[in-house]
Amino acid sequence: MIVRTSPRSLRRAAFTLLEMMIVVAIIVAIAGVSATFYFSQADEGNRTKAAQEMSQIRAMAVRYKLAKGQVPGSPGVINDWKGGEVVPPQSPWRTDYSISGSDTLQDPILIHCTDNAGKTFTLSPKGMNDPYSN
Repeated sequence: MIVRTSPRSLRRAAFTLLEMMIVVAIIVAIAGVSATFYFSQADEGNRTKAAQEMSQIRAMAVRYKLAKGQVPGSPGVINDWKGGEVVPPQSPWRTDYSISGSDTLQDPILIHCTDNAGKTFTLSPKGMNDPYSN
């Protein structure tokens, strides 16, 4: 018995180059959209973490100011005072936190940090200023 195959069935045994290019283009487009979403969420997480850490540093700076009568210059001063790492010395962007304020009890203590884009965040008694919300 002889089985004949048509030339058309032999040609459809594989994908064409155009079909493969369309699939690759769709995958690249999906990866681009998802990467943009992922990195924006990761940066939002860093901002939230920085706000929490700045709040912790401010609380410890107020305690230091009440105990010593002066504002600590950096989180390292608070850590030395407490004898260990009580507050983080660096922000999620690997930049140093800074503490400012005067030594009088009425003046507020401000905590500052800068992200990788050069935007400065400041935590005051009124709350956090977010340079990205403007």
